[in-house]
Amino acid sequence: MGFGWTHSYNLFLTIYRMDVFKHGGNGRTRKFDSNPDGSYDLPEGTAETLVKNPAGTFDMTLKNGTVYHFEKLDPPPFLMPFRQSDPFGL
Repeated sequence: MGFGWTHSYNLFLTIYRMDVFKHGGNGRTRKFDSNPDGSYDLPEGTAETLVKNPAGTFDMTLKNGTVYHFEKLDPPPFLMPFRQSDPFGL
């Protein structure tokens, strides 16, 4: 791919302060605001949920039931999808 191009699987998270940003292959970035209890508010107009796990990983569940499990990379602050499953466990 050339400069400035991307693809649909180019999905990753970044963390800035306590907020999490989802960067999608469509070039769109969505911000998940952190709450004092450790949960995250959904961006307006989305049906995605984001949960931080005790190990510092994140699970993002899409409206269709697909779950992306994100793990930290070196160097931080990037988190990339490590595992993906659909509602049928595939």
